[in-house]
Amino acid sequence: MSDFLKRLTLVIHWLAFLCSCFILIWHFTIDQTSDITFVVVIIAFLINTFAWLVKFILTGNAKFFPF
Repeated sequence: MSDFLKRLTLVIHWLAFLCSCFILIWHFTIDQTSDITFVVVIIAFLINTFAWLVKFILTGNAKFFPF
């Protein structure tokens, strides 16, 4: 069960990381409104932080980035 949990949380962390990257790339290439840039960066950071927190709580792995 532990090996399955490690793989599952790694997939969740990777999906959140890629989602964060996609949000940032989308904002900086397509959406040119600079008034919400800070909010978009914070949201992308929070998505990855939440996934890392789930991974850390369930597996104890302390690496913030999934790679």
